[in-house]
Amino acid sequence: MKHDVWMGGQLMSDETTFDMKSLSFLVVDDEAFARGFAVKILERMGAGEITLASDGDEALAYLEIAEPRPDVLLVDIRMPGMNGIEMMRVLKEWGYGGAIILLSGLDENSVAVAEWIGKHRELNVLGSINKPLTPEALAGLLAGLG
Repeated sequence: MKHDVWMGGQLMSDETTFDMKSLSFLVVDDEAFARGFAVKILERMGAGEITLASDGDEALAYLEIAEPRPDVLLVDIRMPGMNGIEMMRVLKEWGYGGAIILLSGLDENSVAVAEWIGKHRELNVLGSINKPLTPEALAGLLAGLG
């Protein structure tokens, strides 16, 4: 059985230990409440830099100029304008090498298809989390970074 524990901003896992302060995040969600909730969770977990975007277009505009690009993207699948699946297509074209965690309130099958699409595009999709985001679910996927 695998165990993931957060202690003082560090992920202590059966497989790895790393400092959350060393990670930068981009949270992409059209719902202001969901973005704010994600920020609170990431801050409590000791995350380093956290940037917010309200849709795929805004996220890509930021990623185009960001140096370095964020280590982890938390991306809502369903958003007006450019959604998470379309955003992953562009990320593949750009050669984005960071990790992606998909967020959604959709049914499990839709989320599984979106996750498969990202992995099929050879992106580093760590997995997906059904909303609402929880520290436990996020910690479980971030353990895959090690």
